[in-house]
Amino acid sequence: MTVPVPDIGGKNMLISTFIAALCIAAVAAEGELQVLHSTDSLHFHGHERLSQDTLKEVLSASLGFTIEKSSDWKGLRILDPFQYSEAVAVLVVDGVKNLDSKLPHIHRYPLTTTEHEEDTWQSLRSRIDARFPHKVHNNSVYRVDLQDIVTGGQSPLLDGVRIAQDAQEYKYLDVDVEEDAQLLKEVQVLRALAHKIETLGIAHDGLPDLYWIVLRGLHAVSDRHGATSLATIEAKQLVSEAGNALSQAFSNVYDGRVVFATVATDSSHTRRARSLLQDSSADTPVTIDDPTAYSDDYPVIFNIILWFSVVLIFALIAISVAIADMDPGRDSIIYRMTSTRMKKDN
Repeated sequence: MTVPVPDIGGKNMLISTFIAALCIAAVAAEGELQVLHSTDSLHFHGHERLSQDTLKEVLSASLGFTIEKSSDWKGLRILDPFQYSEAVAVLVVDGVKNLDSKLPHIHRYPLTTTEHEEDTWQSLRSRIDARFPHKVHNNSVYRVDLQDIVTGGQSPLLDGVRIAQDAQEYKYLDVDVEEDAQLLKEVQVLRALAHKIETLGIAHDGLPDLYWIVLRGLHAVSDRHGATSLATIEAKQLVSEAGNALSQAFSNVYDGRVVFATVATDSSHTRRARSLLQDSSADTPVTIDDPTAYSDDYPVIFNIILWFSVVLIFALIAISVAIADMDPGRDSIIYRMTSTRMKKDN
């Protein structure tokens, strides 16, 4: 009887390939962009895939900003360059690829999440800050993490808001389960936020406003019950309904001149999967070169050495050409000093 010998080298190569695939997935995870409302001067159409590093350009264009990076994405058409949105509001749902929303008149786009949602928020915030510095400092730019609010955090946008007790009965979600209860609390905050927006009385000053709201509870529910479970489906429906109510509130306050979108992304799942797999394969002989650390003076030193070398090379070429074209009898003092005629004159 033949005993099979395990192929250790093949196994290590397979693990290395799997790690590389997860690293790529962590950089380019899947998600979905839904545009629930936009101003009449903007026309969202089609279902073309969008990269998240282009999302900030799309939202910037909807505010009338000059985009910093060109793109071939054709999902947005500007109909009136004099009637841009007064505000952009984004609801980020972490941990799921999509919300499976059944709401009509929603423009859906597959999203490749090539960057973290906080990086997109920071880019938009810095662009508004660069153009209208007083807007950011006067609390016209908001970021609200619903998980922080549930755990006792504060936000200027929710000052004075009382979160009502949830008396609704649910079919598959259980308030006694910690993950379910956390999500339901975040949904309650989202509903309270919609009510606050409706009564906010925002001044139409013609300058852009930015609202960035992050919901994290759906991630834990999906992990606990499964991505395709009935509890997760019910949770997605609750988030979709609360998001739609928030969209309507923003539309009423801004007289329709607002872009409201939801961004669903599972990038946190792929980042965590990569981390767990790398920890579990610590005994696998996979060699990864550590990146070299460079000081802040590296670009200066590099440029000095580079251009000094270029100048020396061209100087050497010029000297060589000059010597090659030299007339020994007329140009060179060396040849003239050693010539026979000069010796006779002396």
